[in-house]
Amino acid sequence: MLKTMKWFLLAAALSFTTGCQRTDVPPPRIDLAQVNDAFQTTSGATFTEFIQNFEMKVNEIYLKDEFLMLDAQRPRLGELTIYGYVDKDKQPGFDQFRDELIFKIVQERGPGRFYYRLESGGGYVYARQSYTSGSGLGANTGFLVAYGAMMTLALWPRYYTPYSRVTVIRTYRTSYRRSPAFSARRSRYAAYAKSSRAARASARRSSRAGRTGGKV
Repeated sequence: MLKTMKWFLLAAALSFTTGCQRTDVPPPRIDLAQVNDAFQTTSGATFTEFIQNFEMKVNEIYLKDEFLMLDAQRPRLGELTIYGYVDKDKQPGFDQFRDELIFKIVQERGPGRFYYRLESGGGYVYARQSYTSGSGLGANTGFLVAYGAMMTLALWPRYYTPYSRVTVIRTYRTSYRRSPAFSARRSRYAAYAKSSRAARASARRSSRAGRTGGKV
């Protein structure tokens, strides 16, 4: 079981990672609730298998016409960052200046435990969670697989969606979008966007109140 779980839901509060409040909170580009669920429940015997299964899931969730690519990096031992992005520069891997970031997952090692964070492409934190190395949500799910990828001392190659995978993703997604499951995804996104609308409006109202001495 996971210990000390803390969730900050977008529908309840929106926070910017730098601690600054944004004055413009656009509608979500993707349902982060579903991304969060997918990361925790997707499985794989190896990290590559896990990340490619997760890749398929986020392309189910993303409702736009473009395909989502993933770039998983280990900047240092005990840290893992996964970028979900739309490829704009037609170059392998995520480029923060040229590609469009849709979401980011960060897992970091801290004193006695690990920390997980899911952000929107605009920098809003959707979820935070901490867990210990002996905890997990099931064999080979996101937390455990990512934990192994973070902590192995062996040289760990960066993973980014190869262009050869786009054909596989396109074929799968075309079929998937004809299924009832896709209709359910769209309904979930509509509910998610509606539930986050009040929080986005609240962030704008709070910002205006700060500039006008409390008057909205």
